[in-house]
Amino acid sequence: QRYQDFEVILLNDGSTDNSKAICEAWIKEHPEMAINLIQQENGGLGNARNNAIKKAAKPWVALLDADDLWDAKKLETVAKQISRKDADVLYHPVITFGLDTRRQRPCPEISSIEEILEKGNPIIPSAVVVKTEVLKKYPFSENPDFHGAEDFLLWLTLLKNDFSFYKINTALSLYREVDGMSTRLEEHLSKVNNVLLKAMENGWIDLPMYQKAIQRKNLEAARFLHKREKYKEALAYYDKAGELNLKYGLLRFFCLLGF
Repeated sequence: QRYQDFEVILLNDGSTDNSKAICEAWIKEHPEMAINLIQQENGGLGNARNNAIKKAAKPWVALLDADDLWDAKKLETVAKQISRKDADVLYHPVITFGLDTRRQRPCPEISSIEEILEKGNPIIPSAVVVKTEVLKKYPFSENPDFHGAEDFLLWLTLLKNDFSFYKINTALSLYREVDGMSTRLEEHLSKVNNVLLKAMENGWIDLPMYQKAIQRKNLEAARFLHKREKYKEALAYYDKAGELNLKYGLLRFFCLLGF
């Protein structure tokens, strides 16, 4: 990173591979860096992030999942924006990699629960920075019902509590895409559904908004599978989405034809 005023907190969440040895060797090779390695039994995403954040001494936390990458100017760019903008959460687009082509994922501006549900969640954990005091007051959920979607629940919580979000327009992270199986996709959608049900239970959204959000998630799943030429599975999600606009109606038609 070009910007050097940062600390590194590595959380080894009960890995069973060679991660511990790799981390220890890396720390030994970089004595000039402030690195804190935390070892723990596997506690899941929310627990791992929370335990790392508890150790944070700097005023901002930038998350980086193990399979993603940062651009070399990531922290430098974010630091400049922090000095200019009065925001609690800053996020930016990502470039996907790992499959055949690279592309920039859609990243709309959001400032309310309504917008994040209508436009889609633009915030990838590896592409967000949040005030440390905010994350310590509002930690990630460790409830297994939300595992894999605890970040989505946190963004809803912060938006509900009127924290300010600011979008940086430059893509500063590489987000690894893999050919996830439909069963994993179904599990993820189940966790997202649990988050939406929790939001409705809390009175943050009403039934029509919940239904609209579920429709959008089904369409996102259909497109995910359609792009990977899994036409039969994609059609099932197009059908789950129910009534389609012209764009998605055409996409469903092409999917039916195997295109």
